[in-house]
Amino acid sequence: MAGPIAEELTRNGIELIVGSGLKSLRANDEQLVTAVETEDGRLLPADMVMLSIGVRPEYQAGAGCRDQDRSQRRDRGRCDAADE
Repeated sequence: MAGPIAEELTRNGIELIVGSGLKSLRANDEQLVTAVETEDGRLLPADMVMLSIGVRPEYQAGAGCRDQDRSQRRDRGRCDAADE
């Protein structure tokens, strides 16, 4: 999560849990979420749940590729010789 956003949420009393997966949501008879169970075994009471899923960019993928040189091309993060 971007640093400034995380800082603002924390400053406003919102607990961020990063790096731990969601195992299950617990609900009451009215189907309202009452708790969150994490993959690391924590059971956290909750009034509201906000789930965000993202990916970590791989900045080094293809870093050695020469984009201007047509003798190599980028393909799924690898540098391959062109089929010309």
